[in-house]
Amino acid sequence: MAHSERWHTAWRWAGIAGWLVCSVTVVAAQEGRWERVTVAGVQAFEQGDYAAAVRQLQAALPLADAGSLAPSLMNLAAVYYAQGQYTDAARLYQRALVLQEQILGPDDPQLIPVLEANAAVYRKMQIVRSCLASCVHGLCRRSTAQVIALDASGWE
Repeated sequence: MAHSERWHTAWRWAGIAGWLVCSVTVVAAQEGRWERVTVAGVQAFEQGDYAAAVRQLQAALPLADAGSLAPSLMNLAAVYYAQGQYTDAARLYQRALVLQEQILGPDDPQLIPVLEANAAVYRKMQIVRSCLASCVHGLCRRSTAQVIALDASGWE
């Protein structure tokens, strides 16, 4: 009985070792794929092909590990920023910031790039809001002036 227990234990360990080797191989292959997909996305972005960049960088997100997820988020956010999709960019920069703070701590100087990117997108969003508010205000004034002009002409 002791011999058969050792034999079953040996087979269990062999199975675990086989699973581990296969897992490491899959992770290594996945890591290489993340790098290839990310490089393709960055190249598309640099060439101005934003649609291809978004496709590639979105495909890289599920392939990213804990250390590469924040840079992946920042790459995709940069494309959204360049397209003027500031809300989407802000959401991704914020996620990258939270991840980086969890990994590095809240006072690490390596947070500066993500903090600067986050600040830039919020500045841009504020400018857009200001412009929209001015446009709306201008339209309201113009509409009010038109209504007053119509009312003064006797149109009811």
